[in-house]
Amino acid sequence: MTDKYIYRDDKTGTAYWIEDNCFMSAPLFKDGRVDYDSKLYVSEWENMEPFWESSVNFKNLILVLEKLLERH
Repeated sequence: MTDKYIYRDDKTGTAYWIEDNCFMSAPLFKDGRVDYDSKLYVSEWENMEPFWESSVNFKNLILVLEKLLERH
């Protein structure tokens, strides 16, 4: 995995990338490195509360996916 395809969202402390045609996420360490041991498929997220609170959060996630697809 190269950092070339990773989008780091410093606001949420989350990294996003596409791996084997799947939208992936993982937390960022304080120094900006990706915690690959904690990676998840975005489709398997269980806590959707941030999206219920504000549609802006969902819109931001879609924008991240669009950016990744452009670079992928």
